[in-house]
Amino acid sequence: MKRHAVLIATPGSPGSGADNACVDVAEWQAFLMDLPGGAWEKDEIDTFTNPERGRLAEAMGRASECDYAVVTFSGHGKLGIHDGEPTTMVSVYADEPAVPYFELRPRAARTLLVLDSCRWAPRTVLETFAAKRGASLVEKAVRNAYRRFFEDEVLKTERGTIILYGCGIGEESRDWYHEKRPGGLYTLALLDAAQQWVSTASNKQVRNVVDAHRVAEVEVVRRNPEQHPDIRHGRRLGVFPLAVRL
Repeated sequence: MKRHAVLIATPGSPGSGADNACVDVAEWQAFLMDLPGGAWEKDEIDTFTNPERGRLAEAMGRASECDYAVVTFSGHGKLGIHDGEPTTMVSVYADEPAVPYFELRPRAARTLLVLDSCRWAPRTVLETFAAKRGASLVEKAVRNAYRRFFEDEVLKTERGTIILYGCGIGEESRDWYHEKRPGGLYTLALLDAAQQWVSTASNKQVRNVVDAHRVAEVEVVRRNPEQHPDIRHGRRLGVFPLAVRL
């Protein structure tokens, strides 16, 4: 069987967050040449630190002629848009723009491609990725990011209870038919206060329950002057989030 490995490290400038990329290459080389890793020969492995395009292309050509190829990359990366599609981008060449991950995929019969790089992306890219892939790992990553942000904001506040009342003492809490969506006037107004805020909020912003309640209170009174929502939150330094935006 013909085999070839291409081990790449692009650490970038010192202190840029990928200083240990070269260590990864040394670890991979040692592992592959060891007996459990497959007893690879040294001449079956190309190693690169901040590779030049021409030399890397030659190594990829050698890997493409094999029955089995292993390509590893350690360095900076991100999730970006390439040809209109969300794509993992890797910074293979120092001081050059990141390239699509598939440029590191040789045409071997069998290939193991290991990308130890970030896949961070702006919210717009993540949402595009999630929309294209449905209930995918990326969508789960977006959900988990929102969950962490929401929980962090909750844990910043003091313990205790905040009570939101849909009306004042001696009043009735009325129903409301809003955009063919029946429900309690206060509930719909409160949720609308959160959802409308989300549509215009900046990144990493929080709509707390007090602010949302105040907006809902105005809307409720406008639609039913005999209903006055109330709130009891005591003397608090922090207020629970109702909605968050990443």
